[in-house]
Amino acid sequence: MRFLKMRGLFCRTCGIAVHREMTTKTLWQGWYGIGSFVFTPATLLLNLVSRARFGRMTPPVNGLRPPLDPGKPVVRRVGALGVLVPFLIVGALAIGAEPDDDNGNTPGVSECTNVGGTECA
Repeated sequence: MRFLKMRGLFCRTCGIAVHREMTTKTLWQGWYGIGSFVFTPATLLLNLVSRARFGRMTPPVNGLRPPLDPGKPVVRRVGALGVLVPFLIVGALAIGAEPDDDNGNTPGVSECTNVGGTECA
């Protein structure tokens, strides 16, 4: 697990571009660890605060260089599918913990068994 922070002075467009890139990486790569199931959602929520701040800024005008291309919104990026990882892991654990099917080989509740060659009455 690692925490990355991008420091700098960003215009609105560059800030949104960096937010989208880092959020997509967090969604895709942020689930590989036990603590990550707590820290990743918290990180994503904290990143929304930064995103809201960038959204309130005015668009850039006459900068020293052209702003970064913000690209597609996070929900339209392939990396956003990483949000499904925790659900897939929990589902796989639930399926793995499910008891095996009896196939009629074991007695059920209130059924009589033949133990030691004696018959049930």
